[in-house]
Amino acid sequence: MRSTARTDSRKPSGFSTKTPSTTSVHDHEFIPEELAEEEAIMAERAARPKALDSHTLMVPIRVLDLQKAETVKMGASVAETVEVMQKGRFGAVLVTGKDGKLAGIFTERDVLLKLAGKGKDWKKETVDTWMTSKVESLPDSASLAFALNMMTEGGYRHVPIVDKDSKPLSVLSIKDAVRYLCSFFEKEVKNLPPRPGLLHPTKDGG
Repeated sequence: MRSTARTDSRKPSGFSTKTPSTTSVHDHEFIPEELAEEEAIMAERAARPKALDSHTLMVPIRVLDLQKAETVKMGASVAETVEVMQKGRFGAVLVTGKDGKLAGIFTERDVLLKLAGKGKDWKKETVDTWMTSKVESLPDSASLAFALNMMTEGGYRHVPIVDKDSKPLSVLSIKDAVRYLCSFFEKEVKNLPPRPGLLHPTKDGG
């Protein structure tokens, strides 16, 4: 007897007959230089050490995902520069010349140690006069270990990061380095009590 069974060609509910697209940016013949560089940086960040060991500090500075440098041009007033620092809550701003290259750095310490209480008119004083002009900088390919050594030996709290043309990219601060190192102990750091010294609050305390 001939079988009369039929194969049900209907697709289960929700089944899509469309072939998933496998096109990616790498399928194109041309990849913009900026996109290729961004992908390389993302790959470096994804491959960063998972544990704190002797290799941790050898990562390039760009792995730290630093903020874009805030800059002012030479000739800007101290008042204008301080306002930029206050609005962005920056501990330092980079000063650039007419060519856009790094000319100096102006930090919160310059404000406190050089200007505060001196009776100067900050609207008339230019940042050029009070900035640190002989400033050491690093490319973003430099290792974190090298940067920390420079900061320790030189007593710096901020190091300008520049491109191959000496134009500002970002600023590496001690805070950035500490944040990176703390990321390896995220659970331990975040679970600390807000007041470590207060181990046994009073029984009737509110």
